[in-house]
Formats: sequence, structure tokens, C-alpha cells
Amino acid sequence: MEPYRAECQLEQLQKWIENLTSLLSSVVRACGERILKIAYVTDAGMIETAYWKTTLRKFYVDGQRIKIDRTVDYYHARLRLTAIADSLKLDEKARQDWLENAQLANRS
Repeated sequence: MEPYRAECQLEQLQKWIENLTSLLSSVVRACGERILKIAYVTDAGMIETAYWKTTLRKFYVDGQRIKIDRTVDYYHARLRLTAIADSLKLDEKARQDWLENAQLANRS
């Protein structure tokens, strides 16, 4: 990928994340005390995990900490693992073994 193109995509992603965070803050302000729980459901991809670690794990609105529970969507996470296993170009037995080990590692 060309450096300029990657830089543009990164800038677009950062802007999208800022907009998403701003929208979430606005929703929290509008709902006030009526918010009982916020759930962040993700497939645990690289960008989604980074957003959790950098923003949502310790999310504040107007100085107040907002608790957000993170849940991994197993179906979509498994699709990612399957795509990785396919890209490793292993024979079927080795591919199945790799998938089983990866799934076991992600459950702990």
C-alpha cells in the first residue's frame, strides 16, 4: 500500500472514531441517569480492540466515568480465526489443529 494512501485511510479512521466517540457522548448526555448499562459488542478485531483499550475501557463524559461492558461476538471472531487459518496454507489436519488451539486460547 502506498504511504500516502495508508496515511489518508488512517486519517479517515481517526475521524470516524472521533465522530463515534462524540456521538456516544451525546447519547449518554441525552439519556442521563436513564442509562443502566452500555454494552460494546465486537469481534475483537485489531481496530475494535484498540478502540476499547484507548477509549471505551475508561470512558468519561463531563468528568463522570461511564461503565461499558465489552462482549466478544464469538460467531464473527470465529470467522476471523477461520480466515487466518485459511491464509496459513496448512493441510486440513494442521489447519483444524491450529483453529482448535486458537479457539482454546481465546476462551481463557
